[in-house]
Amino acid sequence: MNINNKLNGVFKSCLLLCALLVLGGCTTVGKANKLQEKGQYVESVKIITDKLDQSGTLPSQSTFNSMSNIIYRSIQHFENKLSMASEKNYDERINAYEGIFNIRVLLENKFYSNHFANFIASYKLPELRSTLAQLHYLKGNEINPVQIIDYKIKSDIYKAGLKYAEYKDMRTLMEKYAKQYATLAAEDGYKKGVDAAKMKDYFQASEHFAQVINVYKAYGDYKDSKKLFTQYDRQWRTESAQKAFDEAQSIAQNARYKADNREAAQKYTEAFEYYKPYGDFKNASSFASKQKDLGTVYIDFYIDGHKRDGTKTERDLKSIINPAFKQTFNSSYYQQATRNTRKDLTIRVRYSVKYHINKDKVREYKQQETGSDGKVRYFTKVVKEKRNRYEIDVTVTAAGKVSYQDGFKLHSTSSEEQIRYTGDVPSGYKAHTNGRMESEYTLERQIENEVQSRIKDILLNIRDHTDYI
Repeated sequence: MNINNKLNGVFKSCLLLCALLVLGGCTTVGKANKLQEKGQYVESVKIITDKLDQSGTLPSQSTFNSMSNIIYRSIQHFENKLSMASEKNYDERINAYEGIFNIRVLLENKFYSNHFANFIASYKLPELRSTLAQLHYLKGNEINPVQIIDYKIKSDIYKAGLKYAEYKDMRTLMEKYAKQYATLAAEDGYKKGVDAAKMKDYFQASEHFAQVINVYKAYGDYKDSKKLFTQYDRQWRTESAQKAFDEAQSIAQNARYKADNREAAQKYTEAFEYYKPYGDFKNASSFASKQKDLGTVYIDFYIDGHKRDGTKTERDLKSIINPAFKQTFNSSYYQQATRNTRKDLTIRVRYSVKYHINKDKVREYKQQETGSDGKVRYFTKVVKEKRNRYEIDVTVTAAGKVSYQDGFKLHSTSSEEQIRYTGDVPSGYKAHTNGRMESEYTLERQIENEVQSRIKDILLNIRDHTDYI
């Protein structure tokens, strides 16, 4: 008996495995078809080869036939493109050959390669590489540079061809036009940088010289571009930092409120960031830290909740109140007060909840109905009504350097009618229920987003008042 049970278990496991393989194959075929519909032919083949490689075995004959059809449709798509492209339409021919090449790579040395033997024999990888290299070579030769960028385009085409194979003097041409592009682009950028410096646009001048350095870096330094970049970069940064520093000093000297100190801190930080590549501008970071401390509001925050009868609530609402506080006072200029810090403000959120289940109401309605047989039936409709209600009363207060108080009340309800019939009840009248009685937890959840939103609005008003302390 035990041996039979084990055999049954193995048999069931095999059936399950086979079912999963079939299901997986069908899913893969569906995804591959969708990719083909989008024009992603190589991707449609890849999703199939990935699945086969992963499974290590062929799926059912019908599934594999579907997979093979998708692969051959993709091959046919690129062969059709190739046959329709003119001899000098290099873009179309390259695109078609690249599609065939990529599919050919996906089918190379796989346990299922013999199923695509004709395709594999027709397209040898070395020949495909050579053809693609040649097409890139011819395409590059067709370009006669007019604008500076044309030299880069020409060089990039040769470079793309070299990914497949070395061909004639393609590497030499790639390097030649790459350097020509770098030289011409550097010369152009250098001139623009000089012109911008003459106009005292030192930021733009530094940008141009930075581009010169970047475009020519493979060949060393282009003239004195590095020296000029540093000169004009430092110059515009110094001017910008000095302007922000002067503004910060003026705001700090005339500060009346914490908000003024925060603004001064931001300006000192701007000055620091402008000049950062060359150091700390006139100790701006220290000034920023000092003004930030003067502008920081230290807050004590408390939450107190209970039921109207004095007992604890079924659910602690801190999980929705705390996020409202953190989202409102999310700047580093607002900190939780500690024993070692001064306290500017105390904010308290007090809430009380009441959950009430009404006493059931039962109503009876005498009814009569004459049937098709002429008989009058007398019966009673009995309606039992159930109702409950969840209420929350919230008060938010601020004390200290800001005095503020606001609050709100919200509620949610649910009801249910249980309907039944007694007496000589005609056919078609069945007991049923309208509505549904929700739990206290569910009623609270129905209004928690509104509770959080209302609390956040009040906290935003309090935050606005902190600009004047």
